[in-house]
Amino acid sequence: MKRRASIISLLLCMSLLFTGSPGILAFADNGELPVAWLDGTPETISPEDLDAIPVATPDMTKDELRQICVDFMRLQQGFIWTPAEDLDYLCASASTADENGLHHYKAGQYYAGLPYGGGSATLYSALDYYDPDTGVWDVSALVSGTAFPLTNDCGTSVVWSLSRVCNSLSKFGGTVTMTKKNGFLPVGPYQYDFEIEKYTASEKTLSKAICQTNGEQVMFESYAQVRKADGIVRRYQENGHARMVVEDAFVVRKGDGTIDGAKSYLKTCEQSSGKSTRESYGHTVIQNGWIDKQYTFSKLFKDGYLPFTVAELNGSEPVERAQVSLSNTGSDLSFDALRKEVVHTNYPIAKVALTLTGADGHLVYKETKNVKLSKLYADYTLSDLIPASLSASGHVLIEATVGTGETLPVYEGEACYDASGLFHGSHDYIAVVTDPTLTTGGYTTYTCSRCGNTYVADETEALGPLWGDANGDGSVNNKDIVCLKNYLAYYDAEGQTSVHEGVTYSLKSGADANGDGKENNADIVRLKKYLMFFDELTGKSMDGENEIVLGPAS
Repeated sequence: MKRRASIISLLLCMSLLFTGSPGILAFADNGELPVAWLDGTPETISPEDLDAIPVATPDMTKDELRQICVDFMRLQQGFIWTPAEDLDYLCASASTADENGLHHYKAGQYYAGLPYGGGSATLYSALDYYDPDTGVWDVSALVSGTAFPLTNDCGTSVVWSLSRVCNSLSKFGGTVTMTKKNGFLPVGPYQYDFEIEKYTASEKTLSKAICQTNGEQVMFESYAQVRKADGIVRRYQENGHARMVVEDAFVVRKGDGTIDGAKSYLKTCEQSSGKSTRESYGHTVIQNGWIDKQYTFSKLFKDGYLPFTVAELNGSEPVERAQVSLSNTGSDLSFDALRKEVVHTNYPIAKVALTLTGADGHLVYKETKNVKLSKLYADYTLSDLIPASLSASGHVLIEATVGTGETLPVYEGEACYDASGLFHGSHDYIAVVTDPTLTTGGYTTYTCSRCGNTYVADETEALGPLWGDANGDGSVNNKDIVCLKNYLAYYDAEGQTSVHEGVTYSLKSGADANGDGKENNADIVRLKKYLMFFDELTGKSMDGENEIVLGPAS
């Protein structure tokens, strides 16, 4: 959504360039840019737009919390996309389904809002398959038969928006469960049986009957107290529907103080199986539902809509920070134990993801699961996410995206799969030590006996100068005596060089055979004696009972 601002700035600059005045740039009556200036892509959203909505904190005002919910609801409905290829899925309950109960979305046609259905998905999952530059949504591979998980409906779109700040709801199973007992609090003075868990087919618990029992003015006064981010709901048995209110109620009173229901209204944003159309950058966009649609109090009363809010928005409950955890918090779990682990959370889970990264940092495996909103705060078992077998290993990270919009770590450890594909929660490393040499360092190679994963650690420096090794070839022998003799025979102290007939003679630090800090004839004597009496069997140089050593005598 940020692209429009940049294009407008560009056009204003061009207007100044050609005319010297910014005032002549004309816009269409609907606020869109003239078609002649368009670039061929509608006003798409991006992950940055989602991230721009702040995470709720306990110190925020109620107005700030309400704005978070409204912004997320608008962004859900502002999600403009076109399928990478024709998308057909089953949604028999939708009023716009064909005779076979199928919904059809055509490649090249732009749509807004998630497709309608019972998948209870959110933008957190939808954007995983979305190209914000083109608006192409590549989700055809997710359709299994005629089932499509990345859909939502009127109630779930409202509840996901409220879940940006709210964890006081206890159950959601469609509009029929949006009652006070489940945490959906009535707004205003109207009354109903607050103890019911869901609205049944009995006349006294249906929405229209509740409105009629309370009376027109009581319901009007209730609508008048509705603020942005509150909702209105009509029960399932009466063509149930839920909407989020995006502005405070607009109220007009008559001379006697009563409310004029025909002139007072609520402005809402809603997901629906019904379709509306709008224009965006020269494209006709088919909207799943409506954005900023007005409903008069009289219409809401006639249709049986009840206003509601949640505890965090009316101040009766504080906002909580999101938390996720496992029963076992260790990072070395067996395969069976990890797959049986349950994710606990104080907010609804939108999606979970497993990422497996190799030792070199490359992505080995990734799996993402969308979590339905059939129950709020339902514990999630990792067996739905972790494959039964996978011939790969590396660093595993499991994360959960929750209602607040945050992605939080659930588990982090090592994944090790053996040759048969069985998972182990840790590697079984065997260490092989490579000793240092004079010129190369030492190290230890660790290799997993299960999966073959290997790495090198415990590195040590090279041993450096070998006492008596005058020529630096890594061994002590007569060549070192010759090297020392030549060096000393032709050494010029004045020029500090040792050159004879164009040949330069040099010594390595090991030429100091006796370790006195000098290279001279004493080193030749020490080397000769060492080599004369060296015993290959014992590895020592012994002159009678005396050991001849290279380097400083101990």
